[in-house]
Amino acid sequence: MEIKNGQFKNVLITGDTGFIGRHLKNFLQKTCPEISISGFTRSAKQDIRNYEQILATLHGKDLAINLAGTATIDYSWKNPKQTVDTDAYGAINFFKACAKFDIPAIHISSAEVYGTNLHPGHPMSENHPLHPRHPYGVAKKAAEIFAQKMINQGQFITILRLFTQYGDGSSEPIERFIPRLVRNALLGKSIPVFWNQFVGGIV
Repeated sequence: MEIKNGQFKNVLITGDTGFIGRHLKNFLQKTCPEISISGFTRSAKQDIRNYEQILATLHGKDLAINLAGTATIDYSWKNPKQTVDTDAYGAINFFKACAKFDIPAIHISSAEVYGTNLHPGHPMSENHPLHPRHPYGVAKKAAEIFAQKMINQGQFITILRLFTQYGDGSSEPIERFIPRLVRNALLGKSIPVFWNQFVGGIV
């Protein structure tokens, strides 16, 4: 979905204080200054697991973007219930509330729903089977299943499965791939490239 000037007047972004949410909010404020943007976040004592709360916040909006959720795979292993409650049940609350007011929605999912590439050496398409390997991916998949059911019933929901996100303000550990490349480039160090004989490509 492309957001054009004048298309939407009142937009809600859940998780607007997170890494992606902050950047998205700043981008919309710069490119579409006529849009009124509201946030929904834990720091404001708002909880996407509370259906009545998200329903009340959505009143009067004409577009909703869901970025609320847990942040890491490691957290999901240590806190599987909280992960499922937020990323699955919370997302379902979001979808149901949007349907109540007939508000189009954009749901930010994750590439983790795919799990391991079943065809090493070839890019995964959107039609790649979904077989997540951890509670985070399972919760994201569950949310997508519910969203697809609502899409089939006529609700307008766009699902985006993001892969690696990076940029200013990211909390990614320095040993991760992209932060390590950026650090090496800034320090003038070599950037290692490895050939994986099992994958058959550069990693």
